[in-house]
Amino acid sequence: MSLSLPTPPRFMTLPPRSAAAEGATRQPSLLGGLILAAGIGALVGAAVLLLAAPAQAASAQVQAPPVKPGQPAPAGQQPPMTFPSLQAPPPTANPWFDGQWTAGAGAGVSTTLYKGDDDKISPLPIVSFDSERLHIGTDGLAVTALTLGEAFSISALAGYQDKPFKQKDSPMLRGLHTRKAAIEGGVSAEYATSLGAISLTYKTALNGAYHGGSVDLSYDWQMERDRWRLGAGAGLLWQSADLVDYYVGVRKDEARTDRRAYDPKAAILPHVSLSAGYALNPGKTWWLNAGLEVTQLPKEYTDSPIVDADAIIGGMLGITYTF
Repeated sequence: MSLSLPTPPRFMTLPPRSAAAEGATRQPSLLGGLILAAGIGALVGAAVLLLAAPAQAASAQVQAPPVKPGQPAPAGQQPPMTFPSLQAPPPTANPWFDGQWTAGAGAGVSTTLYKGDDDKISPLPIVSFDSERLHIGTDGLAVTALTLGEAFSISALAGYQDKPFKQKDSPMLRGLHTRKAAIEGGVSAEYATSLGAISLTYKTALNGAYHGGSVDLSYDWQMERDRWRLGAGAGLLWQSADLVDYYVGVRKDEARTDRRAYDPKAAILPHVSLSAGYALNPGKTWWLNAGLEVTQLPKEYTDSPIVDADAIIGGMLGITYTF
């Protein structure tokens, strides 16, 4: 299943999340807890670093002795690591349609949320087009509608979220009202520097699949060095009570002896992610990508009678070609 996490353009895409094993005892996730703690610390540290970025940039303006043509730069003046996804792309003749395509495939795995369901392994197709102002891909649509300088931007978002469960997935889910798949729309504001990017994203269902919506505050960092790309992210996802009910609520007419009625409140879900990519050729057109994402579930989720998990963990491995 998906918990409606934002899906801005990335060099790799995590799979949707799904459900939990029947009869399994809920166990706290040590890995999820450690990664979650590190991620929240990174989110707080990122805010401090972003505020300090102008001062660091000013202190870096120190006159250096000229370097003669052909002479290697001193060690202290070597080119720094670059953060390509956080820098404004070079000017193009057409900021909408002059871009690059990415195609590939992989596999995704995710732990389960619902009682009686199994962990999921699924194929993961990857197709996307990226230009200065446009992203279209299997993870959704993003249109950069407004930019202020090179750091701040506002984008309109659209995407598809599959229904959170099917009744046939588990005996515990039988008899629940059918949830619809969601056509989601929203808006995202992002402030980016070489130290990372902080974004605020709002999403809701345009087709009435659920009421309410979600707001996500996230920090994302990415670097590229030689053939490697490394990334990390952390954030807090707020979901309205109606959206939480869409995932884990049980109405009075759905209750039975082993499934009490449950009317949840709004919830905040901390989440963290790690990603890595390696260029398989010198031209950096073929990439091997991997990623891991952990979402910690609050009591508004874990108190539901159809839930048997404390965290959702998803991972992917895939190969892509860019042209």
